[in-house]
Amino acid sequence: MLIQHLITVLCFFTPSTEVAVGQTQPSKIKANSETTIQQLGTAFVQEKTHTGLSIGIVRNGKTSFYNFGTTEKGQRQLPTENTIYEIGSISKTFGSLLLAKAVLEKRARLDDDIRQYLDGDYPNLAYEGKPIRLVNLTNWTSELPDNFPDQPDRLKQVSPDSIPFRIVSELTHYTKEDFFNDLHKVTLKAAPGQNPRHCNTAAQLVGYILEKIYQIPYEELIRTKIEEPLQMHNTFGSTPSNLFAKGYDSKGNPMPAFTMKAMQAAGGLRYSAADLLKYAAYQLDERDKAVQLTHQLTWVTLTVRPLA
Repeated sequence: MLIQHLITVLCFFTPSTEVAVGQTQPSKIKANSETTIQQLGTAFVQEKTHTGLSIGIVRNGKTSFYNFGTTEKGQRQLPTENTIYEIGSISKTFGSLLLAKAVLEKRARLDDDIRQYLDGDYPNLAYEGKPIRLVNLTNWTSELPDNFPDQPDRLKQVSPDSIPFRIVSELTHYTKEDFFNDLHKVTLKAAPGQNPRHCNTAAQLVGYILEKIYQIPYEELIRTKIEEPLQMHNTFGSTPSNLFAKGYDSKGNPMPAFTMKAMQAAGGLRYSAADLLKYAAYQLDERDKAVQLTHQLTWVTLTVRPLA
């Protein structure tokens, strides 16, 4: 994902947190935490490569926000809780949540072979008879390439500062048909379920499979099943405005907006601190069975140590 130096930080203080600090009065805890936040936020934006910062806190169901710096270099525009940020790979959790809802609705099973949700024949999406299963897409053990198009050498002659612009330019014209053409070309090098690795391709495929399951566009699924129940605002595909924070690389160079359909499920969602705090609180509450399912352990590695 592109490096973004306008950052949203979400923090949570629960009653158990306050008990853990002993006999300190809640008012003092709040005052101390606010002082710490002010110090950390001020120090963060004083770094030359940092531009702006939004911090959201939920404590006992009440939210508060702290903002620092500016939404754009050279401007004096303090971020607010409504400033919209690219949330990057947090987008992947939305697809996993939607898949969990589909499982609970008995529209799918986590151990399903993904090929039953794909049009056409994909004998290449199995290794020695072991297919990629839905769960492998969400826990990064699918063995699929990290990105499509899977041509890393194409960027070798491109200057590092230009690579993000080149990627955005390519993906702007990269279609769903292109994705599945590339999926036909994949060669698995190991059995799925063994080696966890970051994988944008798997996350994007989850989005396409969900569209197949529900016969509804992915953006509509996000809106009706997550955003509307949580009273979040849909910002994907909307025209950038003064509400959008500008992104920069580690050198302070402006980065292009990451809004391509080809990366919507993998990393293209955008929200304000206020909306993202609603989503995070919902995830932490765990009353929804779909949320509980997304938090279940699906992959583990065991280290065996010899007896002394």
